[in-house]
Amino acid sequence: MPEPGDRVELGPLTPMSPRSRRSSLLVVVELVVIGVALGVIAGFVWLRVAPRPMLEVRDDGVYYLEGQQQVIIGQDGWFIVIMVATGLLIGLVAYLRWRRSGPAFVIGAALGAGVAGVVAWRLGVWLGRSEFASIVGSIADGTRSLGSLKLRAYGALFVAPIAATLVTLTGSLSRGTDPDPHPDPHPQLDPHPDPHPDPNPAMKVPQDALEAVDPPQQPE
Repeated sequence: MPEPGDRVELGPLTPMSPRSRRSSLLVVVELVVIGVALGVIAGFVWLRVAPRPMLEVRDDGVYYLEGQQQVIIGQDGWFIVIMVATGLLIGLVAYLRWRRSGPAFVIGAALGAGVAGVVAWRLGVWLGRSEFASIVGSIADGTRSLGSLKLRAYGALFVAPIAATLVTLTGSLSRGTDPDPHPDPHPQLDPHPDPHPDPNPAMKVPQDALEAVDPPQQPE
């Protein structure tokens, strides 16, 4: 029995095999690719659902109209909502598809969700600017038009990775406490069962214990 202060001998650490490293790297790469694809979709969705500022074109330039504070808040708010949904989706896909790949699917989901946020942000801003630039040269003075998107709360870029990590970690922890979803249909039985089992094993007393008991004495 170990005593306090005893030295614990640890065996040599077994490094990952090249095949395991390649498999883990492949999981991360696939999740990053999924993140890029979902980021493109999220960028288009952000452009269509988020409010955009109203601009007025004049001879001396383009000006924002008054009362655009709610538009600014709405752009950041919609981006956060879209990133939460994106992160949850990536985390769910990673858990359902690669949950047996070890920590690689948790890392891949976080990286993929982070890439999705950056792609959605840059794509949404670029599409809004391109759309406005294509019409600003052909409209007359005093014409109003929708402006481009702009993300001011840069902390929203961390929303998707956090959501994806929460899904993967929660799924992993809950799976560790779940019963076996695939129980053995043929459990191991005793290969040499007793052909005459004792019908009342709890009442069985060893023979030597019986011999040690004094027999009852007869009355005189």
